[in-house]
Amino acid sequence: MISSPVPTPAPSVRPAARPPFVGHSPLGAQIWLEPDDTAAHVDLLCARAVESGLGWLRIFLMWPWTERLPGQWDFAVFDHVFASAAKHGLKLKVTLTANSGPAWIGTPATLHSASGFLGPEQREPMRVYIETCVRRYGDHPALAQWILWNEPSGGGDRTPETLERWRGFLRERYRGDLAALNHRWLTAYPDFGDIPFWNELPHPAHRGYHWNPYRAALDDADFRTGWLGHELGWIADLVRAHDPRTELCVNPTQVLANQPAGGTDLEAMGRICEVIGASYHPAWQFSPFAQRADYPALMTAGVRHCAAHPGIRRVEVTEVQMGNTFQSSNRPNTVHPGELVRFCLASFAAGAETVTGWCLNIRRRDNEAGDWGLLDDCDLPNARSRALARLREVMATAQARTGPWRAAPADVWLPLDPRAQALEMAEAPGNHPLPGRRLHDSIFGQGLLAQRLGELGLAASLVRFAHLPAAPTAPGQVALLSHVVAWVLVSSN
Repeated sequence: MISSPVPTPAPSVRPAARPPFVGHSPLGAQIWLEPDDTAAHVDLLCARAVESGLGWLRIFLMWPWTERLPGQWDFAVFDHVFASAAKHGLKLKVTLTANSGPAWIGTPATLHSASGFLGPEQREPMRVYIETCVRRYGDHPALAQWILWNEPSGGGDRTPETLERWRGFLRERYRGDLAALNHRWLTAYPDFGDIPFWNELPHPAHRGYHWNPYRAALDDADFRTGWLGHELGWIADLVRAHDPRTELCVNPTQVLANQPAGGTDLEAMGRICEVIGASYHPAWQFSPFAQRADYPALMTAGVRHCAAHPGIRRVEVTEVQMGNTFQSSNRPNTVHPGELVRFCLASFAAGAETVTGWCLNIRRRDNEAGDWGLLDDCDLPNARSRALARLREVMATAQARTGPWRAAPADVWLPLDPRAQALEMAEAPGNHPLPGRRLHDSIFGQGLLAQRLGELGLAASLVRFAHLPAAPTAPGQVALLSHVVAWVLVSSN
C-alpha cells in the first residue's frame, strides 16, 4: 500500500468519474430488510450503522415484495431506508433484482437468485420493474450506486431463449459454415437450428466421457461470457435511460475462481460499469484450499486482479462476511473482530474504494435465519461492530496525515488466460480426485502464490496475458508463469 472474447458494447451514456466521497467512511454493510419492518426499526438499524463506523448501506429492491400483483406497487419498507439513510448521512448501494421476479411472471417461491433471465415473456415485466425503481429513487440524495445484478453468473441456464442465442452465436462464430462446425465437433447436424447445448452433444452413455473433443466446450465458454455481458448491458441501458448520473456496479463471485465457468469476463464488465466489485465469503470460497490465516491475503489477490484489467476504472468489495454463520456455508464459521478488520484493511491496501459486509443485521426468516449479523441477534453493538468503529477512527486519523491510499504497484505479475481456465472446465467436468486437476485449481494456486509472495514483501498481481505491460514498469519487476496450461498465442506474444 502506498499513501498519497465476446465483448459487450458500453452503453452510450456514462456518468463522469467521481472522486471518492471526501470524509465519508468507506465501510458499509447490507441492511437486511423484511417487508413488514417499521420505519422506527429501520431508523434504529441506520443509527446502529453509524455507531459502527459505517458510511454505506446496501439494499436489495426485492421485486417479489414490491409488485406481488401486476401493477400494484409497494415500496414502503424501501422508502423507510432511503429516508433514514439520508437522515443519518449514509449512502446507499441499491441492488436491482430483475432476474428474480414475483410469482406471476413464472418464478414462484423464490426471493432472489443469481440465475439468468428465464424466458422472453419476462422481458417486459422486467423492464417495467427496472424503470419503476429507477424513476422512484434515481434523484434521491441517499442514492450513490446501482448494482445491476447480485453475483451475476451466466450461460448455465437451459432455457429455450438461451438455446436460440447459443445457436445464433455458433452461426456467427463459424460464419454460417456448418460443415466446419461438424468437422471440428465430430457431429453431423443438418442445420444450426438442430444443435443442442454442448453438454448434450454426445450420446447419453458418453456424456462426461474423457474422449469428447474440446472444441464445443471452448465455444461454450466464450458463449457464456457474451451471454452474461449482453444481459448486464441490457439492464445498464435501461437504468441509464432514466438516471445517467448514478454510477453502476456488479459483484461477480467468479474472481478467484474459474471465470469462464461462471460466464465472467471482468474486462467486459468494466466496459459496462464504473465500479467492479466482488463477493468474498471465505467460509465458502477459500476454505476448500487455504488456511484461515491466508484469507485476507486472498482477498487482496482478488481485488488486485480486478484492478489489473485496463477496462476497469475502480474496484470495491461488495460483500464480505461480517457475522457468524452456523446454518449457512460449507461449515460453521465465526468471524473474530480482528479478522474482520484484516479483511477490510487487506482490501483497502489492494485498492478497494469501499468494503461492504454481509450483513449489518441478522436475517430473521427462512434461509440463513440467525446468521451473518455484524450486530448481535438483538440488533445491539458487539465486539465486531465496535472493532469497525475503531477502524474507521484510525483510518480517518491516518489518512488525514498521509492522504488517500492507493495500491502498491506490482513487483510480480502472475499471468493467466481465460482460455486456460476454459480448458480446465472441459477437463474437469466433475470433482476430479487429483488435486491440480479440478475446475478452479489453477487460479486457487495462483492466489496462494500471490499470498506467499506477499509474505516475502512482494506485491503480486494476477493479470491476463493480454494485459501484461510490454516491458517492466519498475526495476526488478518480473512475470512468473505458474498454473497455465494454455493461452492464446497472440496474447502471449
